[in-house]
Amino acid sequence: MAETSNFSSGGPGGIKIIPLSEGTFTIDKTKLFVPFDDEIHDLQQRPVGSLLVEIQPFIIITSKDILLLDTGLGFEKDGQLQIHKNLANAGINPSDITKVLLTHLHKDHAGGVSMGTNHRQLSFSNAIFYLQEKELNFSFEKGFPSFIPEELEPLKNSDRVCGQI
Repeated sequence: MAETSNFSSGGPGGIKIIPLSEGTFTIDKTKLFVPFDDEIHDLQQRPVGSLLVEIQPFIIITSKDILLLDTGLGFEKDGQLQIHKNLANAGINPSDITKVLLTHLHKDHAGGVSMGTNHRQLSFSNAIFYLQEKELNFSFEKGFPSFIPEELEPLKNSDRVCGQI
């Protein structure tokens, strides 16, 4: 872990779980995530069939690892991935993440997997990424709009991916 991190592990043998909210959104059949604030928006004014969702990856800190459960939407704020900004707000450097656990590869769970020009590099340089190989293959077969293959491309041939689970 980088010396710049300032968090506790929850005590000997304990774990600490930190929610990293990216906000509330509506999503409809277009699969576009539209920010939603219940203080200024009316859900009834969104397209029929819109779902209201909270995007919230989690950090799990153990005595051995700093695990990230899902990577969020991959949206950027001020030129920085939202997930990286949320980590910084929690006192964690993205390079401190040792494992990224991807539940599945839809945009709201795996959008923050990659970054940079054309999403060519993994966004957590020191982490091992855990995902189902079948899910990765399916995401490329199915494609857009359920999955965004160009954002997932760095997972395909990386030696930092464990896809046998």
